[in-house]
Amino acid sequence: MRADDAWRAVAELAASQHGVLTRRQAATVDFDKHRVATAVRDSRLAEPVPGVLVVTGTPATFRQRLVIAVFAGGGTVASHRAAAIIHGFDGFVAAPVEVTVKRGRYPTMEGVVVHRSTPLAERDLVVVDGIRCTNIARTLCDLGAVLRLDDVERCLDGELRKGASLRWITDTLQRVHRPGPTGTSTLKRILEDPRRTGGVPESWFERLVARALAAHDLPPLELQHTVRRGGRVIARFDAAFPAWRIAVEAHSAEWHDQPGRVWRDLERDNEVKALGWTIVYVTWSMAKRPTDVLDLVRRTRRARVAS
Repeated sequence: MRADDAWRAVAELAASQHGVLTRRQAATVDFDKHRVATAVRDSRLAEPVPGVLVVTGTPATFRQRLVIAVFAGGGTVASHRAAAIIHGFDGFVAAPVEVTVKRGRYPTMEGVVVHRSTPLAERDLVVVDGIRCTNIARTLCDLGAVLRLDDVERCLDGELRKGASLRWITDTLQRVHRPGPTGTSTLKRILEDPRRTGGVPESWFERLVARALAAHDLPPLELQHTVRRGGRVIARFDAAFPAWRIAVEAHSAEWHDQPGRVWRDLERDNEVKALGWTIVYVTWSMAKRPTDVLDLVRRTRRARVAS
């Protein structure tokens, strides 16, 4: 193969992997070690880790750093928080470059979090955006090793809302669960929590509100309660105490301050108030203080009874 054609093949392959490829991959398109040496000398390629090549000038993104880390060791895959970013888990906007090494030695790389594991089953792996990583179910099993229980539950709820199979997640957990700091014990605790009833809420915010309102002196709380008038739906609340006609709305700037949303909420509030409903708005910070939320609901109820 001519040098220009070989370089074009290398560049195309690297482009599908965020500007990264291995020496072994380069050899499959006739870009042998001599051509690699020339490209490195001419600054067309860099070799940040032995055996891993980067096309110079390509953006040094999180995904590029992650691919370099994956290619740096035999059988290495993106995992834990890095896999959560790749899958788009709820609540994740940033993560460390984090990998699981299945076999052999692994070079010391600054900023890379390394986990070691017995060989991962192929069924637990997937390629997303050109990056080999743990699949959704296995990532949820692993996250408990590096995240708090509430954060893992938020990720679980988010993936269930997107349509991930609870049976698939549960079966994966049963298969890979091991005692010790593996992360699986955290997911097991979440799935066995008796409070996880009534379906998956539409947001993590709603989960917090529901937990805050789980008190014995309050009537049953219903998530996503619909209010109708004459057969027409006029409101759908995040949560409600239908027996008391008190609705609870998880109020956040991200959702409720959207253009036009405020006016629609005001129109809805006027209609349900005419039907005898009272709306309690719970902010994100309040949802983290369950006693304040409970007190607000109780005071709302007492004020209505007194009037």
